[in-house]
Amino acid sequence: TKAKVSVVGNPVREELSREIPGEQAKTSFGFNPKQPLILFLGGSQGSGRINDFVIGNIDALLNKYQALHQVGKEKFAEYKLQYDFVAKNLPPALAANYKFSEFFDENLNEALSAADLVVSRAGAGAIFEIASKGKPSILIPFPDAAANHQKENAYRYAESGGAVVIEEENLLPSIVLAQVEKILNNLDVRNNMSARAKDFYQAGAASRIASHILELWQA
Repeated sequence: TKAKVSVVGNPVREELSREIPGEQAKTSFGFNPKQPLILFLGGSQGSGRINDFVIGNIDALLNKYQALHQVGKEKFAEYKLQYDFVAKNLPPALAANYKFSEFFDENLNEALSAADLVVSRAGAGAIFEIASKGKPSILIPFPDAAANHQKENAYRYAESGGAVVIEEENLLPSIVLAQVEKILNNLDVRNNMSARAKDFYQAGAASRIASHILELWQA
């Protein structure tokens, strides 16, 4: 007999279900509540390539947008040295538009709520967390992930319309900044991506998984 299959979605931490107004979340990080904000996520270990992109294009990013950046615990000390060197030439008004952190854990909900756009690696957990908050995203799959699963994740999610994919070899200012501008400067595009992200996310996945397990146990 054929096995029964049920698509239940992926559980995300309960904290992310708490709604925080975007302007309030931006203010909690010390940002201008009215200015667009990009959240860069590289996973718990951080992404050297994403970090290099941000530090190498920080003027272009901060001239138009605010940025909140998770650099990774292991990469934090090295990144801080790089930023401190670059920050010497940043006007104070631009420097105020940027903040970076080792890792967002207890305040991940605030970080995602503050974001108008998320630039992230493409682990399944990250994708569902982004989708649960209805945030448009640019996904940059980690090319050395086992069985290339991040690339598979990214393109599958992008089919929903909630994200666009830029592979690591294309992590170039002309490509990335064009996509950022296309999303953040067009309210219709941003709203459509947000709606598609929410459609992709399936709330209550944990409850459905538990229910199926109990059904099997009781059978």
